[in-house]
Amino acid sequence: MIIRNKVKKGLTIVYIAAAMVAVGGILAMRLIPRTVPYEQCSEVYKRYHSVEGVNTSFVKDYELNDTMRIDVTFLEATTDSAWARLKEDFGISSLPAEYGEFDREADEYTITSWRAPKDNPYGTIEECGPRPDDISTAVSHYRRQVCVFHTKNEAELDAVLAYLFNKISPNTPSI
Repeated sequence: MIIRNKVKKGLTIVYIAAAMVAVGGILAMRLIPRTVPYEQCSEVYKRYHSVEGVNTSFVKDYELNDTMRIDVTFLEATTDSAWARLKEDFGISSLPAEYGEFDREADEYTITSWRAPKDNPYGTIEECGPRPDDISTAVSHYRRQVCVFHTKNEAELDAVLAYLFNKISPNTPSI
């Protein structure tokens, strides 16, 4: 009888330890940030990751909504010279006069967005016409950020526009 109780206690401890390891593993998978190998990052990320004054991030499978995930490259200028470079590289024009003399005076909810050819994220579709594999670029002058959404089809492009309206511009009514 004593041996039987010791075996039960031993099994109970093993079960509890196994459950704790399983829960810990699940939490680790959910909470620990995963990094993508450099080779899997976008060309835009690779171009700017070592540029002084530009914070870069590449997120694989960024969740746009309940059913869609796409890759996104985030660029944020932390210096005036870096912002000038991003504006030049992406062809970002200054905001209209009603936003003031400097881009930083723009409303924080003002977002500029356009489609670009997949093979030239710095270009515009006017150069070659819209294609189903275009990507979407969004710019916040106020935050000095450029987001390149690496879309693969029209449905993803539409989802990016909905995301921009609903998440980034919360003051804009939903369509």
